[in-house]
Amino acid sequence: MRGCYVFIICILICSCTIGTKKNTNKFSQNHYGVFINELSFIEEIPNQLEYIEIFNSRNFDINIDSAFILINSKKIILEELTKLKAKDWFFAKVDTPTNSKEISIQLNINGEIVDDFHLKKLNNRPYCGRFPDGNKLIVPMSSRSMGKTNNASIVRLKKPKFNLESGFYNNSVTLKIDPTLSSIPMYFTTDGSNPNKNSEQFKDSLIVKENITIKAKFIVGEFESKNKHLSLFVNEKTQLPIVSIIADSNSIWNDTIGIMKKGFSAEDTFPYKGANYWKNIKLAAFAEYFNEDKKALLKEKVKIKIHGNYSKTSALKSIRLIANNKNDNFKFQPFKNKKSDEFSEIILRNSGQDALKVHFRDAFFQNYLGPKINVDFQAAQPCVVFINGEYYGLLHLRERYNKTYFEESFGRDDNYSLLKLWGVEIIGNNKSYIELREKIKKLSIKNSPLETERAIGHFDIKNWTDYYITQTYAANLDWIPNNSMFWNSEKNTKWKYLLVDLDAGIGSKKNNMYEHDMFEYLLQEASNKEFLVFLSNTHIKETFLTRYMDLLNTLLKPENIFSAALDFQKKIEPEMPRLLKKYDSKKYFGTNEKIIKKWERLNLKKMYTFFNKRPENIKKQLKKYFQIKSVYTIKILSECSFNLNSLSLQGDFLGEYFSGIEYTIKIIDETCPNFTYFKINNKKIYKTELTFDLKEDTTIEIVKR
Repeated sequence: MRGCYVFIICILICSCTIGTKKNTNKFSQNHYGVFINELSFIEEIPNQLEYIEIFNSRNFDINIDSAFILINSKKIILEELTKLKAKDWFFAKVDTPTNSKEISIQLNINGEIVDDFHLKKLNNRPYCGRFPDGNKLIVPMSSRSMGKTNNASIVRLKKPKFNLESGFYNNSVTLKIDPTLSSIPMYFTTDGSNPNKNSEQFKDSLIVKENITIKAKFIVGEFESKNKHLSLFVNEKTQLPIVSIIADSNSIWNDTIGIMKKGFSAEDTFPYKGANYWKNIKLAAFAEYFNEDKKALLKEKVKIKIHGNYSKTSALKSIRLIANNKNDNFKFQPFKNKKSDEFSEIILRNSGQDALKVHFRDAFFQNYLGPKINVDFQAAQPCVVFINGEYYGLLHLRERYNKTYFEESFGRDDNYSLLKLWGVEIIGNNKSYIELREKIKKLSIKNSPLETERAIGHFDIKNWTDYYITQTYAANLDWIPNNSMFWNSEKNTKWKYLLVDLDAGIGSKKNNMYEHDMFEYLLQEASNKEFLVFLSNTHIKETFLTRYMDLLNTLLKPENIFSAALDFQKKIEPEMPRLLKKYDSKKYFGTNEKIIKKWERLNLKKMYTFFNKRPENIKKQLKKYFQIKSVYTIKILSECSFNLNSLSLQGDFLGEYFSGIEYTIKIIDETCPNFTYFKINNKKIYKTELTFDLKEDTTIEIVKR
């Protein structure tokens, strides 16, 4: 009985193919219309061929005088096959062992070879048949359909496979479909749009002479495979990592609907609210990340959206990548200064207010200070971004603070609250913070030492101190409450600040920003009253001043931060001409060397001047607001490791500190087992830990036996 049943058919990569012997052309000359339609192997013995189904594709009966099958040269006579009705099947029980890698089968009817094909790499699939009935396309099947049509089957086509993978090539290359799949119709696009039957059909090969992305799929009847994505780069010389985004070009760049464009609903004045880039549109896309060695660390389905605030109006926009796989997480490790390897979202940042200027202020400053202070920071990796094979620009791959970030950094078995600005919820609950904020406001009007100490107890004071030092040093003009983020959790109840968006600081706004006074704003104008209230506590004030001087004498010392910034600059410098010529060609033109010199003169000079002159201005401001009488020098002579206040040091040290504050030096015993005494201005003191104040320039010698 013929039935119309549904069977699942899976077309596997490198699974089956019609052979390429010369006599295979007889298949196309088969005037009988009789074919081998299905093979059935014994499930327990996958190389044992049990049945062959022979199918008459004609609309009339066929009389047969003689019929036999050759299976790898073994002849099996089909004595019972004397007539085959129209659209009917005949089943031959063959019980023949086969080679699992390749099977050659011929069907001979009335002295003619009417079907001749090979099966390759069956991968232990017990059933294999033509789809649709009598077609050239041969596919593995999930169940046997002997005596039933294959035409009603559900076909699951595996993704296409090419001779090339995404990567980098020095010269033009030829892209070819895997020969075992060449009989399956495949369609492709290069603009990121979804292929369909109206798209270009992939033929024998495609010569690739320049950067290109391929989005390809098999289409058989109404059935489609998943898309195969390729990013092919030809003669791409950048030494930075590369991000390739494949997405529908029309949805990105079209003047009416493109997420990079204003569209029809934008307001006429800045910041053009209502524009497409303000609409929170998320596009399906595919992203690949290649590290400096051009090794692919990420190949994932994503959603993309325009990221940021007013920087959305820039021609070079930030792009957020949102994981769109079954785990809703990216699994890769792009950052060298963090071990994090899972991200639900990641940002390709345009440098915000610093875009096309220094173009790395925030990325550098966070990643220079962050690993060495008590504030979490967004790791950064400069990278070159391509969209559908076209150069988009130099962006910085950045972490995004969200639930996944905290779970990866601090543990999954906790409940987190992340707030911004004046207490706006991002995740979690803001109730306790709002109550605390109002209490601090009241204390700024009528101070109570006891209540102030209780309020301080709600914050991680090491984090709070380092955060306020970082922001005031940077002279961040777009800060507090703007660009402030802070968090706590049920297990970590104290509030902690996070570093974010320092691009409006570090000399970005005016030439003399190194003179800018942040303390006047914090003590007199800021709506956030923490600094005013907390610094009324003598212990917090001395802790803040001591830590500030510790950092000014080390991490923020001009030669140290200058050198680190120069290293970061050299990483991206070769890419700046390409970026500036694309987005600011009226200002930047000529040779690459000329563009770099102009970039240095117009932008970098201000930043490096800031690094050189900021420490002295900070010291003057601290003296003014905290009524410091004098500044003295501490000189330490040592061959041992030791702690000075918050610093862990080794070898000689020279720094400036304020009078009127007690400082602490302590020997690290395991590194200095022969320690005998301190000699302070020639006075011997036999202690391993010493607290002292400054009334003059002081020399401390660590003496060993």
